[in-house]
Parts: sequence; C-alpha cells; structure tokens
Amino acid sequence: MTVAWVVGAGGLLGRALTNQLRQTGTSLFSPTPRFTWHDERVLPDQIARGVAAFAHRAQQAGAWELYWAAGISGMGSPEAVMSAELRMLQWFLDRVAAEPTLREIPGRFLLTSSAGGIYAGSSAAVVDESSPTAPTTPYARGKLQQEQLVRQSPLSATGCRVLLARVSTLYGPAQPGDSRQGLITTLARGIVRNQPVPIFVPLDTTRDYIDSQDAARISLATLRSLPEGADPTLKLVASENLFTVAEIVATFRRVAHRRLLFTTGIGRLSGLYAMRFRFRSRVFPEHSRLVQTTLLQGVARVLAAEREIFQRTGEPHTRETGP
Repeated sequence: MTVAWVVGAGGLLGRALTNQLRQTGTSLFSPTPRFTWHDERVLPDQIARGVAAFAHRAQQAGAWELYWAAGISGMGSPEAVMSAELRMLQWFLDRVAAEPTLREIPGRFLLTSSAGGIYAGSSAAVVDESSPTAPTTPYARGKLQQEQLVRQSPLSATGCRVLLARVSTLYGPAQPGDSRQGLITTLARGIVRNQPVPIFVPLDTTRDYIDSQDAARISLATLRSLPEGADPTLKLVASENLFTVAEIVATFRRVAHRRLLFTTGIGRLSGLYAMRFRFRSRVFPEHSRLVQTTLLQGVARVLAAEREIFQRTGEPHTRETGP
C-alpha cells in the first residue's frame, strides 16, 4: 500500500493530482493544521510536524509518494519571492531527508515547475528534455534553482525515485481566482459576468495548453514508471499541441454561442513569454496518449464550472492555492 502527500493540494495541479491519486486507490495524507505559507516564523515548525506525521503514516503503509505542487509565486514574481519559495522547499527537503522512516522504505518524489517559463527565450523549433533552458524572468530562474535543489538533495542516495516535471500552460475548471489565473479561466469569467477581458499579448501568441487532469495523469504515470535506482528524471508534461490566443477566443465563441468581449494591449510580461516552439517529450513518450481532453472539451468544462460557481455565489472562484 502507498500513502501520498500532495503539497499544494489546493492549487489547480494539486487538486488534479489528488483526484488522480484517489482514482488509483492511493491513501492520501494531509497535514493538520494547514501550512501558513506567508509566515516564515511558524512554517519551519509546521513542516517538521507535518513530515513527522507523514512518516508515521508511511511506515504503516509501507511505501510513500510526495508531490510538491506548492508555491507562493507567479509569472511576474520578483527574486525576493522566489528566494522565499526556495527556502520553503529547502526546509521541506531537509526534513524529509532527516526522517529515518522515509529513508528505510520505498519512496517517490515529484517536483513540478513551469515549462513555458523555463524555455521562454528558446529559439528552437522543437523543445524536448535535452534542449537548453532559456529563462527570461526571476520566476523561471527560481524554478530552475528548485530543480537543482532537488537534484542535490539526499533523496536519490536513499533510493527515492525523483521526477522533475516541467508542465506547459495549465488550465482547468474552478481555477483559483487570484492574480495567477490563466487566459482560459479569465475568458470564461468574462463571459459569465458579461464583462470585457483585457488580453495583454498579441492574438497570434502561441501556447501549449494542457488540461490539469491530463497533466496529473502524465505526471503520476511517469513517476510510477521510474525504475529502481534511477537518477532524478526530467519530464516535459505537455499536450504537444500549439494554440494561438485567437484560436482560444474562437473556441469560446463556439462553446458559448455568443461574442466574447475583449480588449487588446501589451503587458509587461508579454515579450518574455513569446513562445514559438513546440514541446515534444522524449522521456516515456508513450504517456502522451494520456492527453485525453481536446481544447473544445476543456474550454466547455471551464465555462460550465465558472457558470455554476457564479450562479451559486455571485462571485468567481476564490479558493486558496496553498496546500
């Protein structure tokens, strides 16, 4: 039996990972109380107590999995925020590595990061796991530092199988209503509220959009496919399809059967994420078949979820993104 802890279970990918784990019959752990991410005076102690409680559950189960999908940052976050996030991950890794129970029984660890940010400045036509990184923001550089932190941690030396998952542009139903919401959720809320949506990138801007459940399926399958004794493994988690902003807008028109109100302009980050390449994963490429959601289906689900939330509450979704 395996017990899993999704750190960041309140976020978009965290909720999807939790859902996929439940479907596989995996036992789930959640710390009590929830972590206070924005208070570094109490967070180290909360992490220590959470890891100790998780180790106890893992000993009973006989195997464990940790999914780090947490974060306090967004695409425009400055270096100070990324440094704070790095400290949080360091505290967590230190406690996991120091826990004798977790060293003695089989374990797996997944770290998620942003593929779009990490390769934002790439001039390649196709990007795969062997492509050079090309970060253009403190956010992307911070994510690379997190990956390096995991690579250098004692986890692999204890036999833990480690996956570094670089996820393309994620979307899904009921995305948390904060400043980090994506284009698809923003457009859905504009339709539901009958308000114009500002679009801060050119309409021919391309992105690899992947549904959160598809991303979770690929991540989970890849983590569990890693052989015993494997080095930390890098995996691109993407739909491997490109869509322009204009195509996203057109898809909403098809689904909603009405005009979408929007304005265009140039934002401060638009030039830093001018993706012109296609993702192609060479690591466990057979897992690409786990992308089961078409853009039309995904947009319809997001729009239906936002309508239900607005009808019930009169406001968009405002669930926290922390664990």
